[in-house]
Amino acid sequence: MDWSKDSKFLRAVDQAYAKKFYNVEDKETVGDGNTTLVDATLWHTSTCKLGWEVAGVFPEGYDGTDINCVDASEDRQYLCAGDDLGTVFVYKFPVLNNSQPCRRMTGHSEHVPRVRFYNSDDIDRFMISAGGMDRTYIQWKEVPAIGEDEEEKQ
Repeated sequence: MDWSKDSKFLRAVDQAYAKKFYNVEDKETVGDGNTTLVDATLWHTSTCKLGWEVAGVFPEGYDGTDINCVDASEDRQYLCAGDDLGTVFVYKFPVLNNSQPCRRMTGHSEHVPRVRFYNSDDIDRFMISAGGMDRTYIQWKEVPAIGEDEEEKQ
């Protein structure tokens, strides 16, 4: 569930995989939220696994239940996701189609119900993933891939 930056709206995905929007001040559902509240900059967080900005997190053959969680970094440069196979994915935000390149990282022995970005300071970017029945937490740190530094210099 995500709060808007002004704390007036809430969005969430329900058990039937429908994205719901609520006006907190008026205490009512926003029926046209899928068209009026779509601007990514409106939201303080981005953890709903349904929407145009996360449509590509479902690899071919996956259904709505195979991806358990998503989270966009605070600067909206990256999106992470956790799946039922113990995989943590990192994409450039937004993730518009399921052929978009990503980094796939393994470490959990089964499903990943939560993965979140956090910043420890202004320099490093970290993620924490929580495993299901393996009961492990893994801290991930962003580091350049081999050869990535040379590519950036060119």
